[in-house]
Amino acid sequence: MSKWTDKQVILFSVLLFAGLYIWINTNVMEEFLAAIRPFINGFILAYLTGILSTKIERKLPFKCSKGISIFIVYGLFVGLFALLLIYIVPILAHNVQLLFKALPTYIPAQYGVQLEDFLESLNLFEMTPRVTSQLLGISGYALTFTAGAVNGVLTLVVSIYVLLTKDSMFELCHRVGRVMFRDDRIDVIRKNIARGHVMFQQFLLTQLLVSLLLGLTSGVALFLLGVNYAVLIGALFGMLNVIPLFGGVVGVLLAVVILFLSNPPLLALASVVFLLLLQQVDATILTPKLMGNVLELNPIVVILALILGMTYFGFVGILFAVPVCAMVQEFIRERVRSAL
Repeated sequence: MSKWTDKQVILFSVLLFAGLYIWINTNVMEEFLAAIRPFINGFILAYLTGILSTKIERKLPFKCSKGISIFIVYGLFVGLFALLLIYIVPILAHNVQLLFKALPTYIPAQYGVQLEDFLESLNLFEMTPRVTSQLLGISGYALTFTAGAVNGVLTLVVSIYVLLTKDSMFELCHRVGRVMFRDDRIDVIRKNIARGHVMFQQFLLTQLLVSLLLGLTSGVALFLLGVNYAVLIGALFGMLNVIPLFGGVVGVLLAVVILFLSNPPLLALASVVFLLLLQQVDATILTPKLMGNVLELNPIVVILALILGMTYFGFVGILFAVPVCAMVQEFIRERVRSAL
């Protein structure tokens, strides 16, 4: 192995110092991540939709089955999104609106301010600067909305291109891997990637299926019991259950608040007991049966992974955080076993 010359050491030190200085004193990394975020989201969306489109593609006997499968998957998602907007979202919005309108009647006067007193206490002259600043900020909101719409379209386009060219991309990655690693090492890497894919697919499908089942079951059962805002409680309970470890706990706490504020005590207590039993069925039977040992992770690691995933990638980061940690843990275990 050749030794570095003095000039090479000096050049490397200068470049390293310059890189660290730029990293610490500028926002170049944040701007770079913001610029490539649509491409990252596009690859993530392609991976998520590719799980279903690949299975559909194998079932189709047509020559252009890849394009047809992609069209079917995205058409299915657009149809589900339209169904949510037309039927589900108005019901949830109506429930939320009714809840906020009824809050002054649920909260005792000594713990809150009556609506009439609050309106009378408002000073028009004090509100004018706030309203003016809000109006001036509309342009900023419009620019943010436009940028979000452009990023969303770009994410969709990138995901479609990734799905259409995934075979050539896999072939390119395989060739690069053969240049960088030995053949036996490539086989180990491919085996670990395949195992991680199966693990993530099992985790994702289980979380979504169980959350959908819990949301529908709790919403329908509470509605049949005559509970106020049953649809809202069921939706919150199901959606928050997607978050591992503490999502179900937060869902139950929110449900307790809504139930005891808007329902008779006995009915609210019976509903809370039902939700707790439903959560226990999920924790002890459904999730372990469907997911196996995917979630054998330290709770601190899970919380840290969820925070980092939510901070950098939003809801998609929440979905990916735990299975990625499980994959890394499995790779480390495999490495330790092979080293012994």
